[in-house]
Amino acid sequence: MILEDELDNEFSTIYNINEEVTYIHNYITSKGFYYTKELITNFYLSLKTKPFVILSGISGTGKSKIVELFAQAVGANKDNERFKLVPVRPDWSDATDLLGYRNIESKFIPGVILEAAYEAMKNLDKPYFLRLDEMNLARVEYYFSDILS
Repeated sequence: MILEDELDNEFSTIYNINEEVTYIHNYITSKGFYYTKELITNFYLSLKTKPFVILSGISGTGKSKIVELFAQAVGANKDNERFKLVPVRPDWSDATDLLGYRNIESKFIPGVILEAAYEAMKNLDKPYFLRLDEMNLARVEYYFSDILS
């Protein structure tokens, strides 16, 4: 079993994009999942270009799993809280659950995105992943427009 710190250290010693992609692809394959190296490369480059990626496609094609496995490959997981799964709720009509809101006492309560961003800013040398799952359950233009703009 590979410990989290060992995984972090192993990945952080790679300084070549091709080697990083190969390492991630091999990690995912070792977990019993198959994604083409081209797909892993495209996902990797998308994240490097703009660290915000929306995956679309039919159900059951592995969109959610690739994010989780990719995050694990680079040392981010649920245990170290650098990978968070946020299930989108059908009743979301604005961004308060994601960005935050002021309560009745005027105290700001941060949402899941701001909490994750704050933690990531404290640890700039480590990758963080936030997966919004089943984004189609609510109207994206209602709860995600502030983030997209």
